[in-house]
Amino acid sequence: MHYLPDLFFPQPDALRVFSHDNSSYWLILFARSDLLVSWRIHYLIGVLIEAILICIGSVFHGRTIFLCWKHKILHSNFLAIMTNMYLSFQTGSLFRIVLILYESRLISWADVGDTPIPFLNTLRFYGLIHAFYLLPIITIERVLATVFVADYELKHRHYIPAILNILVNCFILATSYAFVARLVNAYICCTIGLVPNFGCALILHRLLRWNQEKLTRLTDSLRRFPNDKYSLSLRVQLKENIWSLQKIEFGVVIMIVALIVNLMLLFGPVFILTRPDQLVTLQWCMWAANIVMAVSVAGSAPMGYFAVALHTGARPFYVRWYLRKFAKDVMVSPAEVKQTDAYFNQLHSQWDYAMRR
Repeated sequence: MHYLPDLFFPQPDALRVFSHDNSSYWLILFARSDLLVSWRIHYLIGVLIEAILICIGSVFHGRTIFLCWKHKILHSNFLAIMTNMYLSFQTGSLFRIVLILYESRLISWADVGDTPIPFLNTLRFYGLIHAFYLLPIITIERVLATVFVADYELKHRHYIPAILNILVNCFILATSYAFVARLVNAYICCTIGLVPNFGCALILHRLLRWNQEKLTRLTDSLRRFPNDKYSLSLRVQLKENIWSLQKIEFGVVIMIVALIVNLMLLFGPVFILTRPDQLVTLQWCMWAANIVMAVSVAGSAPMGYFAVALHTGARPFYVRWYLRKFAKDVMVSPAEVKQTDAYFNQLHSQWDYAMRR
């Protein structure tokens, strides 16, 4: 690994473990329960709570994905990306449940190299690292939706989410292996991985403004540019883009804040608790970090219900508060889109009837 800059080369820390053949692994988020024997009941209560929260989050997120497809709250390409994210994250959650069996010694083991723990940790990371790539993938899809705004709804272009999902899944799986096998410095890579998310948040905000400005310009004949091509279908598509971006905007800030907070809680103790006599405290921090992540998973489920509520026209108190506080610009209602669709369907039927005559 001499070709890597020193900054990206993994450094020894308290989370490094060795197998019988002297292979080393980086096992973060794996609490060594053998060091917590005197407080084992507290440890078991914590992992039980974690497992329950993971299951609750999986069920609610799964229902959210189902409702999103049922009501088609966003473009099918976007929903395909979110579905891949959900399945990948649930893969990581499933293997975390299996890891708990090894971590708690319900499945006994003597040497980490003789167990599937490194492999399970790799798959666990495969689910977690998707959080870093979700916003960039969404941004790419929304940029393409803006570029192909004239016919994005008519031409599905299923190759877009297929290519994005395959590339991201392969890259994340390789990244997860590189972290666990200590091929790269996970601390540096994860910290740098936050930077594109800030850029994507700005791009999404700019896309929203661009669609709003173009819609305003097209609907005003005095402000319309000479090369602007106006059509009712383009107007409807611009409104749909605005509607979609406003739904996404609600979760962007929450997602970035959650990433930063979880990274601080995860990496902070590793750099602070470096003395040998602090190893037990570090294990408790890993135990607590797993619970916090499970809380984040379960607590993020309402974001999907929020988007569904906006789309279906439901107005729970939190939706009304958000609309009063943040969404004072143009916001398309689903009823308006459906009425316009009905108009186009009627026009299409009349045209077919005229052609048959």
